[in-house]
Amino acid sequence: MEITGLRCLSIRFFWAAVYLVLTVNIMQAAWEHILYGLPANCVMQAQRMLAKCGQGGCADVQDMLSESCRSNWNSLQSSFYTELHISIAVLVAELLALLSGIHSAHSETLSFFHSAMHAAGALASGLLLLQRASCTYFHVVFIFCSILPFCGELLTWVGVMQGARPVKRFPPPVESSSQMMIG
Repeated sequence: MEITGLRCLSIRFFWAAVYLVLTVNIMQAAWEHILYGLPANCVMQAQRMLAKCGQGGCADVQDMLSESCRSNWNSLQSSFYTELHISIAVLVAELLALLSGIHSAHSETLSFFHSAMHAAGALASGLLLLQRASCTYFHVVFIFCSILPFCGELLTWVGVMQGARPVKRFPPPVESSSQMMIG
């Protein structure tokens, strides 16, 4: 493999690892992001609910929310946690593929695309954490920075399983016995 390909793989590994760490950190502060994703009329109710839960009485805190706010909270929470879990699983699978050697290393273009998408995901996740933004912003990060690169990687894995090999760049070397000697 060329040096450019190795650099691209190491950069890709770095950004995927950073993106994974930031995604795990987002999961730990998920309730803040869900809170900022709620409609304005539900935020005060949710803050009271979270304050009550922080005091140790988390058993029936969802009863403090109105029916519409509770349904909003539950839908945001389920979709956000689902996206976070899928993102973590996809990133772990990609990192394991990079470590095991089953990856799209033979396509520098695809590897560069994955690096750029993971870098964008890491930067967007960092901003999401710093700004305490709504969990609805993570939908875009999830699709473009987790799912698209993984689909490209998945297509590569399927191709390898079906016997695809990377395109040969140079013809095989010619043996010295078959070359003509010019005297």
